[in-house]
Formats: sequence, structure tokens, C-alpha cells
Amino acid sequence: MRPARVDGTRTVLSQDAGTARAFTLGLTPAGSRPAWSFSVGGARVAGGLPEAGDWAYVLGQYDAETGTVRLYVNGREVGEETAAVPVAGEGDFQIGRARGVQGYRDRWQGEIGDVRAFDRIVVPGELTALATRTALRVGHWALDSAPGGLSPETGGGVPLKLGAGAPRSSASTTTPATSSTRTASRTGRWRATGTSASTASRATRPPTRPSWTRPAATPSAPASGSPTTLRPGR
Repeated sequence: MRPARVDGTRTVLSQDAGTARAFTLGLTPAGSRPAWSFSVGGARVAGGLPEAGDWAYVLGQYDAETGTVRLYVNGREVGEETAAVPVAGEGDFQIGRARGVQGYRDRWQGEIGDVRAFDRIVVPGELTALATRTALRVGHWALDSAPGGLSPETGGGVPLKLGAGAPRSSASTTTPATSSTRTASRTGRWRATGTSASTASRATRPPTRPSWTRPAATPSAPASGSPTTLRPGR
């Protein structure tokens, strides 16, 4: 989830229980600052620090065997409450709002992605995988040649366009690879770092439970046939 506003109470997920809620997942004021929150029946746990414009993976979990409510943010436990008494939730599953006596309220302001609901406990290893963004390689360029300022992609993909002044190695160069090659990683902008070859990667979206809070939005791969520009120092 990616909140556009963090003031007040904002619901990401909930389930109707008559004119109330069986559970809610979202954010709520905690003193003078906002916090992620998960409530089941009358039990509520809160923690973490939501920030407007930032993606986060938030998971609320209720263990029926122990009566324990837990809240995880980006794979880390931030709150726990024991002896929770659940409310029978046979109503609709809601995204972005919660049921109240006067109707739906606490509407979410922002983005929500990759929502998942489980009918079991999510084990630690699975939780780590859900909260981890993996990189997907979209191109590989060996920057030892760039005819016309375009370094060819080794797999025949889109070439990498080098900006004015970008350093390149030559056949006679014997300096370390860190001075002659560059790595491009697509995690928001192209940047130059020293490695033996140039690899472009972009982070994939993460999943969610009861909600997936999708981590930071990532740029898409360059359109076919359109060279990507790498500028030094960016």
C-alpha cells in the first residue's frame, strides 16, 4: 500500500460484520504520529511509521489457536496483542473502506496493490518472501564499445545510449573494470557504478496479505527499439 495521506484513520482492508467490522487493516493516529494498525474484534495492534508516497508491505495476522493478533510491516513484526476475541465476520470483504453504523467510512487515500487473504497462518519464511522485492534483469551491456554512442545489448535487446562524457574502455585498456564499465539498475533512475559489466534490473511488485502493500513503484522496461540513456553521475 502507498498512502497519499496519513492523517486520520484510513482503511486498506476490512470485512463487514453487520454494521461493524470483523477486522480492519490500515493506518490510524498513534499519539502525534500515524501508525499502521490491525484490529480484530476489540483488539488492536499498531506500529511502524507510514509515510505519504512510500510503499509498504503490511500484513495483519490472527492466530485462532492462541488468540494472538500480530502486525508485520515490510516483513518485520511491529506489534502483538494476546487474548483477542474475534467477531463473526460473514459479510463482504472490503478494500479501501470500513463499515460503520452510518455506512462506510475511513476511506483509503492512496494506492493499494497485490491484496491477498489467507485462511491460515503465514509462516516466517513465507512472510519474508512476500515482503521481499526481487530484481528482474531487463538488459546487459558490456560498455567496451558504443558505436554512435549506443552500447549494444548482449542479448539483442534495446541498446543503451550513453550520455556525453560517459567513460568507455578500449581494447588496449588494462585498467580495472571499475574504471571502464558501468552498471545500470532500474530502481527509480539510472545510475552509474563500477562493475565488470552493465546490468539493468528493475524491481518487481511485491505481494500482500491481508494486504499487499506494494513497495516503491518501479519504472517499466524501455520500449522496444527505444535506446535507454545512461548519464554519468546520475
